[in-house]
Amino acid sequence: MNQRYQALAASISARFGDVLQQVDSTCGELTYIVAKDKLIEVATALRDEADFSFETLIDLCGVDYLRYGESVWQSR
Repeated sequence: MNQRYQALAASISARFGDVLQQVDSTCGELTYIVAKDKLIEVATALRDEADFSFETLIDLCGVDYLRYGESVWQSR
């Protein structure tokens, strides 16, 4: 990870603490897990706070584990 991303990761960690969980990335991107009830708060802060000033949300993923473990998952 380059120095710019390292500095950004440190700023994000300092601002959000335990609200975000950083995930290892194999492609040099910053990737985080955020609880659904904190998503709007975090996204708004990343957009509105001068330390971040993000303009575009590139990727947002969700996983539904509602029925996880009840049966074997099948792929199509």
